[in-house]
Amino acid sequence: IRSVRSRVTNLCSVLPKNPYLNKNSSPEDFLSYLTHSVGLPVREFSVEENDAILNLSASKFSLWEWIYGKNGTFSAETTRRFPFGKIELSYRADRGMIQSLRITGDFFGDLPASELADRFENGTVRMAPESIQEAVQDIDRYISGATPELFASLFE
Repeated sequence: IRSVRSRVTNLCSVLPKNPYLNKNSSPEDFLSYLTHSVGLPVREFSVEENDAILNLSASKFSLWEWIYGKNGTFSAETTRRFPFGKIELSYRADRGMIQSLRITGDFFGDLPASELADRFENGTVRMAPESIQEAVQDIDRYISGATPELFASLFE
């Protein structure tokens, strides 16, 4: 299914102005605003409905297959600076699997980062933090000062 591009906007631009809502407002503040100012009705869920929601969340919507596996092909780039240097990633993924990765930057390492990137070729690594971390357990040899957790965070 081809993705439909939609315009994204801030809620404050489409809702009536309210001086009590700002960037520090809580979800409860926002709900109160919607019920009192906009007239949105509130309905409490029953215990059974809450249980069904939690079960559905755990059994379907929290699974890797739901979060990543249904995605089509996409490309992304990210750049982040760390005390040990800048890391630039450029990657392509398909249905939640990383198909190609390019790593550049002004960091130091004992081995070329291209060898680390080769591990991600042809869909061998999932777009999931634990899978990325497992693939780069020895990352310090390629990017001195980096950790698997830090590297995985670049894909978020």
